[in-house]
Amino acid sequence: MERDDSHIYMHEGNVYLSCTQHIQIAGLVDFSMINPVILAHAALRGQYVHDAVRLYLNDDLDIGTLDESYAGYVQGFVKFCKDHNLEVWDSESIIWSDRLRTAGTFDFVGKISSDHAYAYMFEIKTSSAMPLTIGLQLAGYVKLWNKCRDNNIFGGYGLLLKKNGTYSLTKYDLLKYGDWFESIVRCNWNAIDSGMIPIGTKENSKLHDLCETLTNGG
Repeated sequence: MERDDSHIYMHEGNVYLSCTQHIQIAGLVDFSMINPVILAHAALRGQYVHDAVRLYLNDDLDIGTLDESYAGYVQGFVKFCKDHNLEVWDSESIIWSDRLRTAGTFDFVGKISSDHAYAYMFEIKTSSAMPLTIGLQLAGYVKLWNKCRDNNIFGGYGLLLKKNGTYSLTKYDLLKYGDWFESIVRCNWNAIDSGMIPIGTKENSKLHDLCETLTNGG
């Protein structure tokens, strides 16, 4: 499985849609009413924080070099790790399902001392509030993980990092989201395979173009 700079996943010459793309194609995410400048800033912040988290997990982050605008979010992650004695199993890896023709790159999988009986899928957010679709996203990643790995996991947490150096942690019951996510995936692919471009792509030109290419057999 490969992923290009546009976050398009390819496996054996076939395009695999991502978990987040499926959620948007289904029309469950709509950023059309948000100023594009604000969206661009949020995307930059999210990428910066995720890059810093990856460095921290690899013991390669110099806290003193962090940009002041984003330092608080990273400090919130460090606090979370120390508060919960985080044990990371894996992070930022590509997982996929041939059956679902779906792929994704999760944030990290691991155990925390406050819930140490099992390992969980964790998804980091830096938005003002936890997105309502986080349960679906986590459920999608867990399905893909369980297709690719021997050690199955069944739960997930959303980790909301805040500018002031704090965080909030929310546990999700993925049993109620798993079937919903798979239904979305099947509906999206059925539409695309039938030559229809789902309406959820209308506000994302890149995603619309990708789906248009797929409907034409690309």
